[in-house]
Amino acid sequence: MLRFIQESQFRQPHWREVWQYASSLCGLNLNSNAVERLCRAHLQQYVSECKVAPYSLPVLEALQKAKIPLGLVSNVTGPVDIFDLDLRKKGLAAFFQVVAWSNAVGYRKPDARIFQAALDKLGLPAGKQIFMIGDHEQADISGGKQMGFTTIKVVDSKKKEESAADYVIASHYFLEFIQELLKKREAG
Repeated sequence: MLRFIQESQFRQPHWREVWQYASSLCGLNLNSNAVERLCRAHLQQYVSECKVAPYSLPVLEALQKAKIPLGLVSNVTGPVDIFDLDLRKKGLAAFFQVVAWSNAVGYRKPDARIFQAALDKLGLPAGKQIFMIGDHEQADISGGKQMGFTTIKVVDSKKKEESAADYVIASHYFLEFIQELLKKREAG
């Protein structure tokens, strides 16, 4: 699987290619249907175990209340329907006007094309008025910087991290930080 990332950090290989390659590395000789069943079973289990960070819903609610258009840009290697369903089950889908999955766009963060796909759907230009919020330095922060976005890296409060982000915020202060940004926005 690492081979796909090394060939091109930005091209999103089809998820079946990745899973077929990974299963062959494990010594499994699976046909396409078996690979898909394996992938789906694994990802369904994986997303069921992923938890929504405690600050996420209050932050999304505050942004929605302020009428901030929201887009989700995410690197995924699996069938998009699994991730869409997970967003709905966790009550997150309604917050986003646009979701740009790398599998659907064909490019992974930090490639500008995945960010541009989300901007195009939102009808917004790139620039500092767009906030890229993420936890991954290369995918989120570097990707956002190359688009000219204001970048915000959310970190575990126990870690001291170096980052190129415009802001580095401990997760337990994130809601307070967003509320301050919204107050500044209202004040003009």
